[in-house]
Formats: sequence, structure tokens, C-alpha cells
Amino acid sequence: MDFTNCVRCGKLFNRGTIPICESCVKREEEDFLRIKDFIYENPNSSMSKVAEGTGVSLKRILKYLKEGRLELSPDVIGNDFTCERCDAPITTGKYCKKCQAEFSSEVNELFRKDEPELKKSSSSQPNNKMHYGKREK
Repeated sequence: MDFTNCVRCGKLFNRGTIPICESCVKREEEDFLRIKDFIYENPNSSMSKVAEGTGVSLKRILKYLKEGRLELSPDVIGNDFTCERCDAPITTGKYCKKCQAEFSSEVNELFRKDEPELKKSSSSQPNNKMHYGKREK
């Protein structure tokens, strides 16, 4: 068992895949639901109004935006939330659409370089075709 301290409350717990304990996970989920309810009742609110209205820190709201769990309204986009690569304004996640496309293209290019070339089958190699043996009845 891998025990560690919760990064949020400091309590010792059996670490799974996330660095916070179960009670902090529940508190974070409650915070998220509070934010979600506030936004539903107050659409197009700024991040600071959401933080003020819910009691949830701006840091946590930004975390939810980066995780893609929240999205800013295009009307509210400003310099507060930008792409981590090029600083373009974004509505959710960590990167703008342009940078995401560039990353995807770069990754695909890397896979293409590492992909072994398929050998052409020749008629002189009879064992390169699929077949099945005779079945006994």
C-alpha cells in the first residue's frame, strides 16, 4: 500500500490515482456542483462573480476550466484565461484550438516516422497468405 499526505488537507491516506483523500474529493465535487448551480442561475457571470457567489477560490475555478469541466462564455472571454502555449484567449482546457491542432499534427508525424514500412508481398513467398488446415469430421 502506498500511503501519502493529501495535498489539500495534509491527512495521511492510501493513495490511488489522485493526490487528494476521499473526503477532499467529496468537498471538491460539492464545490463544483455549487459552481454549476450558480452558473445555471447566473449565466454569463465572470470568474470573480462566480468565486464571490459560491465561496470557491479562483484557483479552484481555474482548475475546473483547465480540466475542461467548465467553459467560459465567449462573451466573458478576456485576458484572465489564456492558452498555456501562445497566450490566446480560450474558453476551456489548457490550449487553444490552433495549438491543439499543432500538437496533434506533431504527434501524428512522430508516429508516422516510427511506423515500420509494410513489406510488399511477393508471389515467390507462398507462406504469406492465410489458410486453414483440413478439419476432421
